[in-house]
Amino acid sequence: MGGILFLDIDSNTLVQLEEAFEQSDKKYETMEDYITHTAVNLNKIKAEIVEMYLDSVQKAMVSR
Repeated sequence: MGGILFLDIDSNTLVQLEEAFEQSDKKYETMEDYITHTAVNLNKIKAEIVEMYLDSVQKAMVSR
């Protein structure tokens, strides 16, 4: 996959990420792998939400 992921996070968020990494079902080699995997999944979810929103806007425009 590759690439650089920049995160601006506070110490509480970092602690939460570390805990989530330790408790993850899939054991990743590094925390960076885990964060990258999580970011990819969040982007997929975000894309799905945008798609649902655009579909609802289109349906609203058609019904007018």
